[in-house]
Amino acid sequence: MTTAHRRAPRIVAVLIALAVGMLLVPELVGIGPISPPILAPTITVCDRHYRGGDRIRTRAEIDALGDPLVLADPGPFGLLPSCPGPDAQGLRPCTRDALAGACATVVYVRVGSDAYAEFALVGGP
Repeated sequence: MTTAHRRAPRIVAVLIALAVGMLLVPELVGIGPISPPILAPTITVCDRHYRGGDRIRTRAEIDALGDPLVLADPGPFGLLPSCPGPDAQGLRPCTRDALAGACATVVYVRVGSDAYAEFALVGGP
């Protein structure tokens, strides 16, 4: 067995460990989920499409607008979205279930320590 063949499993293991670490470290140090740059202007959250991402706001700007901060996590590069349940105030992104109650027609994706990309619901609630 050549040296290259012996090193390949170690290199793969290191790459996997780095990838897992990049996903877990922000959570472990308390900075919360920060999404990587969004490649598309439309994201899908809770099976609904939201368009935007070109407007980045700070938390103070969002609060000054009087908008609730409803966070959405589109997953890595918008490929693995999650559908969060209502938060402590009962706020949540819209779903396809019309009986689910009130929902947010604007959601924010955290893209920095105090930077949130704004996305608006396509179509009605």
